[in-house]
Amino acid sequence: MDSENFQFVVTEARVLIAMAMKIIARASVERLSASGANINGMQLGALRILRAHPHTSSELAKMFVLDPSSLVPIIDDLEEKGYVQRTKDPHDRRRTPLVLTEKAQQLMQSIEDVQEQEAFFRAFAALGEEKTLALVELLRELMIYIPDGETMLCEAQAHVYQRAPEALKQVMLPASRE
Repeated sequence: MDSENFQFVVTEARVLIAMAMKIIARASVERLSASGANINGMQLGALRILRAHPHTSSELAKMFVLDPSSLVPIIDDLEEKGYVQRTKDPHDRRRTPLVLTEKAQQLMQSIEDVQEQEAFFRAFAALGEEKTLALVELLRELMIYIPDGETMLCEAQAHVYQRAPEALKQVMLPASRE
């Protein structure tokens, strides 16, 4: 494939990924609205990450590819609503890891990540198991070649694997750069 055609294909892939992200975001907003939690999608993302492991605001900002100052109001709001608590790192007094409160744990249990009636779930079901696994593997591989992608991929997989059934973990082996 020549350079011009390759550029077109990459552009189309970016547009398709952006469209998928909008669908995912819309479904998250609908779930949040139904839960009555009064939090936004960015706050839900932070709670999902913190559910797997405590992180500082700076670490979260890096995962979201945001300037740390833009995450401060999001974290402050979560703290005011009783979903996160700032703690002290016993090994480094300068670090202030964020942890989920019991209220946040309950919220996260009540909100399913993907529900069967959602368009994204139905689309993957229509693709079937083989194509879905192939797509996931290609997306993992793509992340490896993006700056900081491998780190983000490992963190995301740790979050996903934490809740995956044991049999599925064997199928979901992480990609690695060769």
